[in-house]
Amino acid sequence: MSKSQILVTASLGVMAGVLLGSVTTVPFVLVALAGVISVSWLVLASIKVQVPYADQKIDHVASKRFAHFLPYASFVFLPWFMLVASLGVWRMQKALSVENEFVSWIGEKQDFEAVIMSEPDVRQDKQLLAVVPRGHNQHILVTTTLGKTYFYGDLVWVRGKVTEPKAFSDFDYPAYLARFNTFALMSYPKVITLEGGHGNVLVRHMLQVKILASEKLLKLYKTDDANLLLGILIGARRGISKDVSGYFSRTGTSHIVAVSGFNISIFIGMLGVVAYVVGRRWQLVLSFVLVVLFVVMAGPSSSVLRAAGMGMLVMLATASGRLYNPLPSLAFVCSLMVLVNPRILYWDIGFQLSATATAGIVLGMSLLEQCKILFGGWYKVVQLLAVTMFAIFATLPLTLWHFGQASVVAPLANMIIVPPVPVTMLFGALSFLPILGSGFAFVNSLLLETLVFFARHLAEPTWATFQISISALDALGLYILLFCGYMSLTVLASKYLAKLGEKK
Repeated sequence: MSKSQILVTASLGVMAGVLLGSVTTVPFVLVALAGVISVSWLVLASIKVQVPYADQKIDHVASKRFAHFLPYASFVFLPWFMLVASLGVWRMQKALSVENEFVSWIGEKQDFEAVIMSEPDVRQDKQLLAVVPRGHNQHILVTTTLGKTYFYGDLVWVRGKVTEPKAFSDFDYPAYLARFNTFALMSYPKVITLEGGHGNVLVRHMLQVKILASEKLLKLYKTDDANLLLGILIGARRGISKDVSGYFSRTGTSHIVAVSGFNISIFIGMLGVVAYVVGRRWQLVLSFVLVVLFVVMAGPSSSVLRAAGMGMLVMLATASGRLYNPLPSLAFVCSLMVLVNPRILYWDIGFQLSATATAGIVLGMSLLEQCKILFGGWYKVVQLLAVTMFAIFATLPLTLWHFGQASVVAPLANMIIVPPVPVTMLFGALSFLPILGSGFAFVNSLLLETLVFFARHLAEPTWATFQISISALDALGLYILLFCGYMSLTVLASKYLAKLGEKK
């Protein structure tokens, strides 16, 4: 196996094992047995591998690859995949075995000192505080009023009743909270700030910078424009009105106000200019530092971490002069995140959508690149539409499973709304310049209002979305169909291109 094949197989195996451990309980004996069998299988395969197709003449490229895959899968791929999958199952079960530290507190009134360990989640009618009581490692999610302002790192005194999160008929709320290491709730307790300055120093200062930047933008822009720009720049969606959020949701363009690989790639592209000033080596160091700071400000959500991880691999490949392969990179970053926090694979919607959209784009563009000759001068136009369509098809099963709806106008909306986003990001950054900043802010306000204009009008028709609810098994079945369709298109494309080559 090549290094790339080992990496991809290990990554997919880990995620398959974690997924299996998320939906069912596998006895430890079976996990251990699978590990022993796979190791033994690999040892035997390393001794002698017979290749039955060696003397056969295979003319077609796709058929040749398939014939090579049979012994490869039998002797190497399957045992290696089974080995890492058993590791994934074990890791998931270990995560699920973590006990709730607040079991003895459930249903009782408690008063304690705690530190706010994440940026307060301010909603329109309340705010949510993730606090860690002294002497504990797990979080309690506190719901409180909007009357007071709290910050990350504040030491607070809390008094109220501790409750256990309950699952809904269609939503596993306890598992959703557990991915944030949260295992208990408190609803409108008494909260008093004692002092600030706790928590991570870097995080605390970067969130203060974020607050100052938000205040600056609110002075330069109208409130709605500033909140939309903050969503585009750093994924801060809390201030965006429900109407505007609804427009982007119905048009399938919500990803522009959620930090993803799209935002990170634009950010890294802008950093590339720095190389001409400070040189490649220092540009790499500076880029790493700025990406880390960006993640802190945007919030270390799963989609942000996934995008940042892949962005850093791009920078490493560029600096070392090596060819960057996005698919192994995606698999490696996702599997590493899943190993660190296994719960995100099944219970984190943002991670699922981010990873599948990226995978769809990577696989789809690879196929499209092979067929580039077929489109001639129209290739750039086809490419623009294809990126959107690949992402939509890749996330469609998840969208139907989690939200029960999909957007009909998403392809058109993405072609209209997404291209100006890099410009709004650039002008948003330039808005902080002295003197000239207000001019950039004026132009950018027009751009932002234009985005909302198109989103609103595209979302207005009743047929803009359709409603279909499916189960997790249905979503899995759709992904199997999509994969089979992709493989069929790959084979057909290779056959057609081979015939074109023969004619020429």
